Amino acid sequence: MNTEEANALLMSVDDLGFLSPEKTELLLGAIGAMPPQQKHAAMKKLISPNTANRIGAGGTNLSPRDEAMMRLGMLPPDIRKGLEDKRLQLVDTVYYTRKSGAALTALKLITNADTQLAGTSNLANGMLQKDNYMLLTAIKLVSGTSATGINDAVYGVGEKGVVNGEIEFKVNGKYLLPNRTPNKIFDTTNMTNVAPGYYRLANPKWIDAQQQIEANLTFSQALAANTFVGIELIGASVTPY
Repeated sequence: MNTEEANALLMSVDDLGFLSPEKTELLLGAIGAMPPQQKHAAMKKLISPNTANRIGAGGTNLSPRDEAMMRLGMLPPDIRKGLEDKRLQLVDTVYYTRKSGAALTALKLITNADTQLAGTSNLANGMLQKDNYMLLTAIKLVSGTSATGINDAVYGVGEKGVVNGEIEFKVNGKYLLPNRTPNKIFDTTNMTNVAPGYYRLANPKWIDAQQQIEANLTFSQALAANTFVGIELIGASVTPY
C-alpha cells in the first residue's frame, strides 16, 4: 500500500475498526513510511475522539457499538467485509418480549412460538432473522400490572416474586448467563444511574442469526393477578446500510 492508497483509505472509512487485520497491517506500514507532516495527519485520523472514548475511562463508557467494534474479529469474514465496504452497518438495537405472568410460578418468556406484535414482541420465533448478528451488552427484566391489558401496564423493577426468582437464559442451547442466575441482578431499586431492571453484561456475547433464544423464569411465589413481565435484549446489531 502506497501513501496515496493509505490516504484514500483513511478518508473513506468512518471507523478503522472495520478493517481486516491484513489491511490494518498494510495501513500502519504505509503510515510509517510517510513524511513527518503526512504521518502526523494520518495519526490524527487513527487517534480520533471515538477511538479515545473506546479506550479511555477504563472502558466504563463503552456504547454497544463500541463493544461490538472491539469484537469484530468474532464475526464471519463476509460480515466484516460488508461493514468495511459500507454495505452493512452497526446500529443500536433493543429486542423485547412481554407476557402475562398472572398467577404463574414459572414463565417461558422467549420461545420459538413467539410472534411479532407491537407492544408484545419484536422478536419472531425467538431468534434473529437471517444474516442478522447482535452483540448482547445488557438485559432488562421488568414487570408491571394493569387491569386493562399488557400495553397499559407501567413497567419497572420486578415485583417481589420476580426479583426473588431465577432466570435461565440460553442461546443455541448454551448458557449466556450461569444456570439459575438469581433475578436479584435486575433489582435496581434506589439506583439512579441505570434504567429499572437493567443489568449490563461484564462479558458481552454475539448472538448469531437464526439461533434459538430462550429466557425461562422461575418465580419465588405466584405472581399477582394482572401482572405482566417483560424482557429487553440490548446491544448492537448488523443491518444493511
